[in-house]
Amino acid sequence: MVGDNVVIKLILFIIVLFTGLLYEYTKSKNKKLSKIIFIMLLLLLTAFFTVREFVFDDFGTDYTAYKQWFDIISFDNLILHLSNDGGFNFLIVLSKTIFNNFYVFLFICGFIINYSVLKYIDSNSNKIGLSIVIYFSFFYFNTFNIMRQWIACSIFLLAYSCIRDKKIIKYIIMCIIASLFHSSAIFLVLLYPIINMKKNTVKRIILVLIIGIVLFLNVDFIENNLLYSGSLSFLDSYTKYMNYGKGLNNYVYFSICMINMFILLFMSIKSKYNLNSNNNSIKIIYLSLAMVFSLISTKSFAFARFSTYFLPVIILTIPEILCFFEKKDRLIISFIIILLMLYIVIV
Repeated sequence: MVGDNVVIKLILFIIVLFTGLLYEYTKSKNKKLSKIIFIMLLLLLTAFFTVREFVFDDFGTDYTAYKQWFDIISFDNLILHLSNDGGFNFLIVLSKTIFNNFYVFLFICGFIINYSVLKYIDSNSNKIGLSIVIYFSFFYFNTFNIMRQWIACSIFLLAYSCIRDKKIIKYIIMCIIASLFHSSAIFLVLLYPIINMKKNTVKRIILVLIIGIVLFLNVDFIENNLLYSGSLSFLDSYTKYMNYGKGLNNYVYFSICMINMFILLFMSIKSKYNLNSNNNSIKIIYLSLAMVFSLISTKSFAFARFSTYFLPVIILTIPEILCFFEKKDRLIISFIIILLMLYIVIV
């Protein structure tokens, strides 16, 4: 069965790769065809998300819990559950009222996640095909597990344009909607002033790193006195993460973010990357936040939840490394990145 999984993942990887590249190629040449390809890719990713129980061995440790959750929530008891991730519970009731089928509900969840991520890529990546492959390799299978938070994360990714365009009211509304699916998303409201403060990008990166160091050095205090009790006791449902132990999250994401950050900063020194342009500035701040929370997550599984919101920025920033190379070398570097992504998928 494990071997079958590898073959299926390999075939799916190849299809996603060529579909993503084909979409990128046709986007500026044939808009009708590119829309069809976009829909095909969306439906492909959503379909495997829906039937993962029958295709993959590892279809999410929370999968059974979501099945039970779906069975428990109904229109009669919805009001009792609205205070706890009410948006997700409302989505269950809406789905059950119309279809009353768990797999249809999974399809709806998968559609929301994959549509939002693909739109995020489509609107912000300069190498759409490569970004789609990076999403598939790093994050797609992760959406099987923390499905509820990935819905919140996907809504937050759609809010990226609100930060870029400085639409604070719309951004706050989208963060509130995201928090209805996962309560941790409410803290994303605090991101807006950091992103849009009137300081150059390097100063904002330094500010994020200082905040990160303070959080890293005080993780135990924050967990015991803020997250699970006291003023933020509404997060007491996350006390289970304290039982998982410390340091169990590895340094892979932190290392990827740090290397990516170093390369982009080096590129800016060489004048091959405009660090202070509005779009690039937001990406680099997101990247610094992803790096900080990835590091803290090595000490706290609760903080690993926060890193989920920022890590998808590498979908955009890894392809931007190509700008550092001459045009003749970019194809080779792209091929190397694709091979690395393939390794991540099948290993």
